[in-house]
Amino acid sequence: MSGSRLVSCSKLSDRTSFEDYILKLRNFTSDGKSFDQLDACKPEVCTALWGTVNADIAGPGVNSSYIIGNALGYLSLVGLIVYWEVSRYRGRSSLNKKVEEQVVKCIDALHVCVLWFCISIQIASIALLVKVDFGLDATGMEFSTMEITWSVSILALLPLIYLTFLPTDISYRSSSLPNNDFQKPDSVHDPEKETPPSRFVLFRINTIALCWILSIYPFLSRMLETFGPSKIGDGGNSVITTAEWEKIQDLCLSGVSGISDISYKVFLGFGIFGWIWFTLFTTAGLVMVYLCRQRPDSRLIPKFESYFLVTQAQKGSESTPSRRPIVMWIALAVITPMAAGINIWSIFANQKFQQDISKTTGAISATPEWGFGQIVAIIIYGPVCWEVFNLGKVFYQTQI
Repeated sequence: MSGSRLVSCSKLSDRTSFEDYILKLRNFTSDGKSFDQLDACKPEVCTALWGTVNADIAGPGVNSSYIIGNALGYLSLVGLIVYWEVSRYRGRSSLNKKVEEQVVKCIDALHVCVLWFCISIQIASIALLVKVDFGLDATGMEFSTMEITWSVSILALLPLIYLTFLPTDISYRSSSLPNNDFQKPDSVHDPEKETPPSRFVLFRINTIALCWILSIYPFLSRMLETFGPSKIGDGGNSVITTAEWEKIQDLCLSGVSGISDISYKVFLGFGIFGWIWFTLFTTAGLVMVYLCRQRPDSRLIPKFESYFLVTQAQKGSESTPSRRPIVMWIALAVITPMAAGINIWSIFANQKFQQDISKTTGAISATPEWGFGQIVAIIIYGPVCWEVFNLGKVFYQTQI
């Protein structure tokens, strides 16, 4: 009997699409409606629908990398703001010019690491979601796992908001914040001067636009899955009735605390908001590049600089200090980390939900280990560690 059960239940352990899986469940029951008979295959059914923790998407190393990228991006922004405020109070830069240049190298290294990690995450998310959305193979991409995939797609984008708009020169001179990288150089008629924005800024803007383009599919996948026609209900286009679905939920979710409706709405809201927030900054960067290159005398440039740059909105002097972009500082220092924090919370909440289901149903749930992919996700920040080491050397040399 046990062997017969294993053979029959093993057929329910994987699925291609939700529609095909419900059909498979109907074929498994005697009359196509008695879902109570699925109790014998409870672990297989519940795992196929809600899944277990997918280490490739949100294992310990990958989760750590999400947190590290967002934390370092946030600390880079806050650290520079504090440095500029201290320097403004003292009336001069607080650090040696060589130290400032090395700090910029640290930020550049962090930007490149976060960038390539983000591109990798977006491509991986697209590859996984396409298989589910087009009914090719949904094994390993169950309901909770898809929620996690949508969250990590947003989470990988957010650090780029900090790093893309940080200046390439952080020095504080003559009661003035550093010139932003979109401003014209003082010698605008000097042919040797590079037309703003610089090639470094163009690289940052072009790459944030690339990441935005890659993130469109995961975002649309989420929107269609969330707000598209429901496959559960009593309508003519439904795959399974509400009563039948409740029987499956009772089978798998009985005794599981789950994610509350309020938490789910918060996760959904900040997931959508995070993408729109990223889109806003990406669009602003592209518009500023266009205006600086094609219409350098446009009156729109100062307005964009006032709201989307973390350095000065106008050039300062000894008598007229530069105007600090307080609104931009607050937006980046409060709103962006809030969106990141809630998406991180979403990942861990869905993982706990999956683990609770596995414990309740008796399904086999392998503990995520530090495998190849998890280690690579951490080692990707190696160049940042190297530049920070060099920063310590430069700081020590300039202080002795």
